[in-house]
Amino acid sequence: MTARNFNWYVSLAMVCLCANLSVAQTIQPPQEIEINSLNKKLTLSADSTTYDQKWGDVHRVLSSWEIDGNGILKSVNRIALPVNGSPDFKYALTLVHEGDRTFVVVKGMWHLFIYDVMNDQLSNLMRPDFPNGVGHDAQTGHLKNIELSDDGMTLSGYAMDLGDFKYDLTDLLNPVQAQD
Repeated sequence: MTARNFNWYVSLAMVCLCANLSVAQTIQPPQEIEINSLNKKLTLSADSTTYDQKWGDVHRVLSSWEIDGNGILKSVNRIALPVNGSPDFKYALTLVHEGDRTFVVVKGMWHLFIYDVMNDQLSNLMRPDFPNGVGHDAQTGHLKNIELSDDGMTLSGYAMDLGDFKYDLTDLLNPVQAQD
């Protein structure tokens, strides 16, 4: 969390306290990734379309913005991602620069997406398939240790209790699970 985001959070908490409002755990700044070389910014935030009665704000609105020469943001794309297993499970964003490709890995609890930053498009949902996998408990299948190959063409990871998986990223929008 940057100092600016921390100050935003503290300011919002103070406003709520002064107004005699309760401060819910869901109050948080959006996740942000700035891609200076492309004059773009990606955010993961909550709004009224993703509000959940039980859980409150659900941060699953992925937005892409162009940044003009004056630092003004122009909305390019807005996508409401599916609920991530449970409304309170957060997505995580990771920026990848590999060769002439720039993309963001959007990691959920049991599934992934690739956001092609240059073309402002989201891949098909990737949920690793384990035909012989057996669930042990609620943690089974949680995605861990996501890594990218040196050439940026293979994404690999581990799904808890189920094993390793790999995706071929030759086509960023249509990743294919590799069969070992």
